[in-house]
Amino acid sequence: MSGKRQGFFGAVVVAAAVVAFAAFAPVKGFHFGDATLGWAPPVTGHPFTAQFTWQEAQFTANLSAPALYKHYRDGWGREVTIPPFGVAGGSDTTSPRFANFTEIVDPVAGYWYILDSGTRIAHRAKMPVRSLPAPSGNETPTGTPLGSRTILGVRAEGFGVTGANGASAEKWFCEDLKLMMLMKMNSARRTTLRQVTALQLGEPGTAVFPVPGDYMIADEISPFVVP
Repeated sequence: MSGKRQGFFGAVVVAAAVVAFAAFAPVKGFHFGDATLGWAPPVTGHPFTAQFTWQEAQFTANLSAPALYKHYRDGWGREVTIPPFGVAGGSDTTSPRFANFTEIVDPVAGYWYILDSGTRIAHRAKMPVRSLPAPSGNETPTGTPLGSRTILGVRAEGFGVTGANGASAEKWFCEDLKLMMLMKMNSARRTTLRQVTALQLGEPGTAVFPVPGDYMIADEISPFVVP
């Protein structure tokens, strides 16, 4: 997302969760929002490794091939999403170049990173210290209860939402992990499906969280663009 983000749909969204985007000038490249504006407190004590997919259909019932993401969270609340889920409009996330990016949310160190393996640059933004929780894509969704079901070994609660002009959404959220396991959104023009397709509980290991020592740190204080 993330997340983004986000955790998944938090992070992630990824995120959702999770990244507050600002308006951008029409500059070619990958546009990243200023995540420091909207992060909620980290989710600690619920580590996992997950894989999730994103599919979309516009003006047709045929969903696109799934875009694959990996999402890690450790017990300290640090999160990694590969590639980042929270990318602003105008970026071509189908480009092979997009696969170079990794998002790290590190509330322990107090920084959010976008790592670019193509240039070996780590774009870094400082996360604020908050006295009150900020809105988060990891919050329990609301809507018409759909009951509960087990998805990949964890319990998820379902919620249905109906909007204007026939738009609707179905969300399945794992409260224990603060993780959106499945979300399907329908409108007159578009259908999107985001779901966790693999989940392993427990610490993911420490290797995915540190910024590699050969990366140059670029401090960012506002939304930025990576060519």
